[in-house]
Amino acid sequence: MGDSLIGVLVGGFLTLAGLFLTELFRYLRERGAREAGRRRRRDDFQRTTLLKAQEALVEWIQATRNLPSGGSRFLAADQEPFDREELARQRLTILRERLLDDEARSLLEKASELQLDLRRATLDEIVVALEKLTDQADRCLRRMGSLARGLW
Repeated sequence: MGDSLIGVLVGGFLTLAGLFLTELFRYLRERGAREAGRRRRRDDFQRTTLLKAQEALVEWIQATRNLPSGGSRFLAADQEPFDREELARQRLTILRERLLDDEARSLLEKASELQLDLRRATLDEIVVALEKLTDQADRCLRRMGSLARGLW
C-alpha cells in the first residue's frame, strides 16, 4: 500500500512537472515570437524612415540650391523657393527625430548647420558653403544607406 501511494505521488509530481515545463516552453516560445515581431516592426519602421529621410534630404538640398543667392526671405518678391525649402527642412527634421542611429542624426544636424551658414554666406562665400553642404549631404546619404542595407 505504501509503495503504491509513493508511486501515485511520484507520478502526480512528474505529471505536474511535465505540465509546468510544457507551459514554460510555450510561454518562452510565444514571448520570443512577440519580441521577434516587435523587432521586425521596428526594423521595418526604421528602414522606411531611412528611405524617406534620404528622399527628404535630396529634396531639401535641391530646394536650398534654388534659393536666391544672398537674398533675404523678407526682401524676396517670390516666396515660393523659401516656402519649398522650409517645408523640405521641416519634413527632414521630423524624419531625423525618428531615426534610432545617433550618428545619422548628428550628420543631419551638421547638414542643417551648414545650410544656415550657406544662407548667411556672402556672394563670394556661397560656392564654398554649398560644396560643404553637398559633402555633408553625401555623408548623410551614405550613412542612411548603410543603415537601411543593414536592416534587410
